[in-house]
Amino acid sequence: QRQLAVLMPKAAPYQRITLTLRALLNARALMILIEGDSKRVALEQSVGRDTAKFAITTLLQQESVPVHLFYNP
Repeated sequence: QRQLAVLMPKAAPYQRITLTLRALLNARALMILIEGDSKRVALEQSVGRDTAKFAITTLLQQESVPVHLFYNP
């Protein structure tokens, strides 16, 4: 299966490359950096929510790969 995906975000005028969920779950560990209050609020709102609406919830709820969260105000 694919390890990369190309996305066209609504808020950006150019395409972005991202790792697929499969690629992320094949990692030895996940390091997630949250920067700024708006990202912190979004993370707080995603905890325990629907994984279809909040992609990060899938990573936080899985148990096969350790997740390390870092916050930079």
